[in-house]
Amino acid sequence: MTELQERLLKYIAFHLDRELLLAVEDSVLSAYKAAHEDTERRIKHTPKSRYRSQVRRYLIDEALAALGSRYRSQVHATEPRGEHYILLCSGNITLSHIELHASSKPRAAKHRKLISLRNAVLEPQNFDFWKPSPPDLEDSLHVVATVIHPNPKDSAQQRPALLSLTVPFTDWSGNHLDVPLQEVYPFFDMEEESNQVDTAWPSLKIALRKAEGRE
Repeated sequence: MTELQERLLKYIAFHLDRELLLAVEDSVLSAYKAAHEDTERRIKHTPKSRYRSQVRRYLIDEALAALGSRYRSQVHATEPRGEHYILLCSGNITLSHIELHASSKPRAAKHRKLISLRNAVLEPQNFDFWKPSPPDLEDSLHVVATVIHPNPKDSAQQRPALLSLTVPFTDWSGNHLDVPLQEVYPFFDMEEESNQVDTAWPSLKIALRKAEGRE
């Protein structure tokens, strides 16, 4: 992890509710366990992987939506309609989740681009005269709980291979940050005074833009 990524992670840890992140992790792990048990109970004679992945997805969504009793969770319809996604809010940070196989990349989706527009503040602005500029959301960020599935051929399917915290580019072509969740928690224990973190935000945005090599 670079020094710049550590600065971004400190900012996230300062503004993101730790209990929310713990609840997201617990929701994912519980859904995985339940999906595994359901698959083993129901599917005996046909391939299990597709059914299991579908159950995982819907159980994780349901568990995250249920966090609305403690946190601000919202169920949104995708465009075009037919599916949905869950958005959680903590202060000036929004959080969603995505599930991937180890070698796969996120598929292009209108709703993903929409929610990640918050991260435009971290990227150099190449304005197009014919297109509106991205919204000025100041210190808002979108982070993603990225769930990496185990290989379908592996016998252990009751836990994800990896759960990480990601700050995607607005076009999802890469990430400003992508670290295992267990490496995030220590940053919540670091004592940071409010004015130090807030003052660091403008310089952090500039540094991240330069680090991308696009400015």
